[in-house]
Amino acid sequence: LEMKLYSWSMFSCAVATFAALLLYKHMNFAVVLLTEAGTAGPAAPASLAMSLALLLGSFTCLQIFTLCACSGPIRRGMTYEEKRAQRLMLERQTACWAIILGMVAGMQAMDLGSRLHQHALFAGATASFLVLALMLSLCAALCMLGRLSREQLMPGRPDYEFLAAASGSEDEDADACVKIREHWELAVADSENDITALAVSFTLMQACRYMLFTVRSTGFAVEDAPT
Repeated sequence: LEMKLYSWSMFSCAVATFAALLLYKHMNFAVVLLTEAGTAGPAAPASLAMSLALLLGSFTCLQIFTLCACSGPIRRGMTYEEKRAQRLMLERQTACWAIILGMVAGMQAMDLGSRLHQHALFAGATASFLVLALMLSLCAALCMLGRLSREQLMPGRPDYEFLAAASGSEDEDADACVKIREHWELAVADSENDITALAVSFTLMQACRYMLFTVRSTGFAVEDAPT
């Protein structure tokens, strides 16, 4: 049974990765078509603004879509087994959206980091490492903002007492809501950690690569010639 679970987990991660890559590519392609940012250079202000806006938009979608995914109803008259099955379904939906949108936001962060490496301010080998500190600070600020927003959107057990009044089982329904809230918090927090890990590791390798070989890649995976 454990082998089946691990196999399906790996398969799900692979599918989520390809789905996130397709979503990321089509988002960028649509924005480039609708704006003139694609005609500018990768480090132009319009291109940097576009990449930052896509990162913020993806991060916002991560918070909102996962909240919607875990906000299913616990209806009156449900048995314990039905409520448990409903809770597990909501948790699976939340985890699915968290993985996909977290990867999309991580790819947008990588794109922003690669564009910053192309800017004249970070042209030197030493200055390119400043992009690493900048991306780390940006991701830390986004994670803190996401945590504060989750606390405001779903503050915890007291706000779910209305479910107990509807079904007549206060402890059972309130505990189910707390478990869903905790799963949402854990799933989104894991995705935020993945975003930070993708952005920091990519910008670190870009900085090391430029320092050693003076080669940088743009946000569209087009490399500069070695200098």
